[in-house]
Amino acid sequence: MQIGTKQLFDSSLHRMMSLSTTAARLQTEIATTKKLQTASDDSVAFDRLTRLKRDLANENQYASNVNAAATLLQQSDTALEGIEIQIQRAREIAIAASNDTMTPADRKALGIELNAILDTMMELANTRDARGQPLFSGASSGAAFAKDADGNVVWTGEGEAPPIPIGLNVTIQAADSGARLFGGIATASGTTDIFAIVQNLARALDDTAPDDPTMGDTAQAQLRARLDAGLDGLPAATARISATPAPLRGSRGRLEIEADRLVDLSTTREIERSGLEDADVTESIARLQQTMLALEATQASFAKLSQMSLFDYIR
Repeated sequence: MQIGTKQLFDSSLHRMMSLSTTAARLQTEIATTKKLQTASDDSVAFDRLTRLKRDLANENQYASNVNAAATLLQQSDTALEGIEIQIQRAREIAIAASNDTMTPADRKALGIELNAILDTMMELANTRDARGQPLFSGASSGAAFAKDADGNVVWTGEGEAPPIPIGLNVTIQAADSGARLFGGIATASGTTDIFAIVQNLARALDDTAPDDPTMGDTAQAQLRARLDAGLDGLPAATARISATPAPLRGSRGRLEIEADRLVDLSTTREIERSGLEDADVTESIARLQQTMLALEATQASFAKLSQMSLFDYIR
């Protein structure tokens, strides 16, 4: 079988073009450390890699959300602990004010301290997270608590805080509304809230006349009743703050489980991604050297072939 000159030329050209393409691809692998650049390199692997990267991006966002939710819960705990300390101090003041040796001026001073405690409690209840959103205002972006026209502390939030996505079709509630956290406290005199308990105590002491060395029996009885109401309500307020709502307690456990799951899943996916995409640079360099040697040999052969004449074939 005879091979024509054109066929020899075409074969050599095709060989050089193939080797040049391979060399260029290996040079790109070495420069980028990636063996998959386009779908044409390996369509099946490229498609799988695309889906892996999408899944990794989603899971990284879920992991970020888990951390954000954990931070929200920690901030809520800190704020609630601060409020609990203030309530404990308010109870100490109420016990002291109930002492019959207290003068009206003493009670006035204690009332001033209770008003300062109330302000501190409001400040803590209006704590905002790292994003600037209030912790206890539900779905509202405004302050959770404010004073109305009569000076009463009221919840100004609305609805429920939006759940945080931590997985595919999985969300978690990382905050609670101030209305539920601080309100609905049952006492002997009815249902009230934490702020009203402290505020009513402060008002009872504020109403004490400092220029009256002795109070009438009726005034004494009224003051005693108001102090007793406060002493009845403060332990209930403390119990409410100490008992973190069940949904939030469950959220902490779920976050820990989800965080561990996401770490394991991310590790597995990253190993698969690396196997599909990352180039072994040492191997790529060795293959490039082999390819360049083959290309040089082919080019040399092609040069010799190009110089041959008809007389070279008939000698």
